[in-house]
Amino acid sequence: GYKRQGLQALRATVESGRNVVLVSHEMGGLAIAKRMILARTPFGAEHWRDKIDVLKRDCDAYWSVCGEMFLLEQCRQIDDIEKAVDQIAREYDLGMIVIDHAQLTVGKGINRYEQLSDASARFKDLAVKHNCVCLVLSQLNRQAAAGDAGAHHLRESGALEQDADVIIMVRWPWKADPESEPAKKYTFRILKNRNRAIVRGEVAANFIAARQMIEPADEPAEPY
Repeated sequence: GYKRQGLQALRATVESGRNVVLVSHEMGGLAIAKRMILARTPFGAEHWRDKIDVLKRDCDAYWSVCGEMFLLEQCRQIDDIEKAVDQIAREYDLGMIVIDHAQLTVGKGINRYEQLSDASARFKDLAVKHNCVCLVLSQLNRQAAAGDAGAHHLRESGALEQDADVIIMVRWPWKADPESEPAKKYTFRILKNRNRAIVRGEVAANFIAARQMIEPADEPAEPY
């Protein structure tokens, strides 16, 4: 769930004309491009071969009015991420950096806790240095599956919870209970909002699976 939300945030940023950097540790460029196209076209992937000219025209028109997107693959060391982002930022003002995901990023330290704690602090430094949003996607630990997951369930390091200004947890209830939950139901829980009140703790949304998109819900969620 967190990957699709990261890509949607990325799309919203480039569509506003701002430039983004995506650090992808797992998903390759081809898979990312496919998801970007799915979100922009009414045609399912099974029809793309017959619609190639239309898709190319639509994609060209889309990117002609968008900001630039830079993809960093196989770039797991936080030192390397910082160098690459700094190099891009010399030529482009950045609106967002997306890290997918925190647990596969390697910082300094003798164990995973220390390495991720170091990386977490430096994610925040990137946001401050380049005056942009740094959206860090994170896995949850196994204990989260046993009950109501919270910020303390972020996997491998409490530093992520401490360093983050905002923590949002995404849930697709149908994934856990397909018998009773509607497939389109999707929720966002706001777990942290540094120095500001959380006016609404839960926000409802609809998941459009065919297009890998999140849209506003038909009915608003009750306050959490």
